[in-house]
Amino acid sequence: MHLPRGFYERLYVYMHSDRARKRRQLAGGGDDRDQPLFLSHRGAPLYEDRASRGPVSTGPQVRRHVKTGQAVRQFIKDELLPMMRARLGNLRYEFSFHDLRSTCGLNMVDAMTANETRYTRALDQLRQLMWHTRLSTTEGYLSYRENRKLFDAVQDSWGTHLSTLVTRALDTAVAV
Repeated sequence: MHLPRGFYERLYVYMHSDRARKRRQLAGGGDDRDQPLFLSHRGAPLYEDRASRGPVSTGPQVRRHVKTGQAVRQFIKDELLPMMRARLGNLRYEFSFHDLRSTCGLNMVDAMTANETRYTRALDQLRQLMWHTRLSTTEGYLSYRENRKLFDAVQDSWGTHLSTLVTRALDTAVAV
């Protein structure tokens, strides 16, 4: 994914901080530049991609479970969602980390096509950026918007129809 310059700069500062260096020193392999950027206070990676995941171990470096991003999901649930619900005034507001990825994809294609990049080129660039092997996977992200428009149109039509039925029923009741 493309990172805004300001965000990248903050990651760079963190990467060179004493806090990050201490965590890398605790990790297997020591303070090496190939260590993951985000490590726990014990030096364990907060996320492991599928290629890096080894078997759960019981040896000197005990690993009881694989890190699949649960810490991020927990942060969203415990911290971010309550804040968003309060700010939006909607106690039922929901989103997942993956929703952010999808939204980023939609926004990138919009930005590229607004700058006169052909849609097919924008779609292929997004496919590569998201590491999709099949273009159909990327297209699935973008079909959300069209499906949402259809859903909204159906919902609006249904609401109008219900209002008409209620009005007729009330008019009939008043006439009687």
